[in-house]
Amino acid sequence: MIGYPNDTQQPVICPTLGFQAMPNQSQFNCHGFPDGTSGGPWLVDYDPHTGSGTVIGDIGGYETGGDYEYTSYSPYYGSSVLKLYVQAELNQL
Repeated sequence: MIGYPNDTQQPVICPTLGFQAMPNQSQFNCHGFPDGTSGGPWLVDYDPHTGSGTVIGDIGGYETGGDYEYTSYSPYYGSSVLKLYVQAELNQL
């Protein structure tokens, strides 16, 4: 997970595992991941040398972060998000 907190000029990276917490919501746990990271990407296959990876979600979602400081959520990226992405890519041509 990569977030851009309110109080720094640099991104914060948290290598961790995400999981499906409930229907339509994924979750990850990472102590010390600060406020202000909403909207940051959830990436798989992240390469720190190139800064590339595959976006599978974004920080936000359920209860604006949950009940614990170390818990963050993302809306589940399913087929509707894929269709939107493909449409956006086609419109760029």
